[in-house]
Amino acid sequence: MKNATWLILSFSLPTKSQAIRVKVWRRLQTIGAVQVKNSLYVLPANTGNSEHFTWLAKEVEEADGEALFFETETILTMDDAAIMGLFTQERDAEYATLDAELHEALTQARGKEGVSLDRELLSTRRKLTRRYEAIHERDYFPSGKGVRTAALLSQLTALLDGRADAAENADIKTFPREAFVGKIWITRERPYVDRLASFWLVKRFLDPQARLAFVPPDVHIPKREDAVRFDMTDAEFTHVGGRTTFEVMITAFSLEQDVPAGLVAAIRAIDLEEMDTAPTESRGIKRILDGLLLSINDDEQLVENALVLMDALSASYQKNKGEKS
Repeated sequence: MKNATWLILSFSLPTKSQAIRVKVWRRLQTIGAVQVKNSLYVLPANTGNSEHFTWLAKEVEEADGEALFFETETILTMDDAAIMGLFTQERDAEYATLDAELHEALTQARGKEGVSLDRELLSTRRKLTRRYEAIHERDYFPSGKGVRTAALLSQLTALLDGRADAAENADIKTFPREAFVGKIWITRERPYVDRLASFWLVKRFLDPQARLAFVPPDVHIPKREDAVRFDMTDAEFTHVGGRTTFEVMITAFSLEQDVPAGLVAAIRAIDLEEMDTAPTESRGIKRILDGLLLSINDDEQLVENALVLMDALSASYQKNKGEKS
């Protein structure tokens, strides 16, 4: 989102108004507002959010408090990227909590017989689905974490619907590599592990001259003949079941013999935050990727550095494989 317009709500309540204070706080959490200063809350401007803040301001004033609600295109002490980052950070934390609960539910589902009739798990699925939908609705500047959460939820649904392991083993269509030469590859800004690794596949195995385009997280890109969307909503290539976009593309282009299994395992562990069972080198790889993301603001330069890293990792895994042969 460029030249964002923001809604700002500031309020104060009498000390005695504890009940209304809790009510307002809960409502702010529900609509996904972020706090940038004491009693100063922000939402991206749209009709629905304006109605939310209008209602909250009225509630505060009816409780003998004071409220100020306005719209602005500029917050001088914070740039748009920093504000968007606050929204993304809060939603990602919510997705991470939900992911942990989904993993636990999946573990329980896989260990039970007659799982499709288990009332407790069916109730858990309904609750987790509602929570995902609520988070997704207020995920104004998505980082992509929600894609992974949706995939986990799909796995749980498949198991409870009696399609045992259907999501994990979902068919992935294969494509001739030459059909994707000359395409523009589109993904979200600030690429991280899965998107960086996926574009490495493109550059090294599909099209060395491939072009990459970045879009803001809140922008929807329709399907185009000259472009391929990846690791984003409605993308041609994204998570399928429990598989990362990197894994999906390896299958889609029959690259299993070209990409070292150790590299696949490390990328998967970092992307899905499965570090407890990750290859030992995964933490070091993640530390380097985190450093690249923090130190390089230009996305194209970030990708170029990540491509070199991926080349080095691939070569190292290939060498280790040869030594063990």
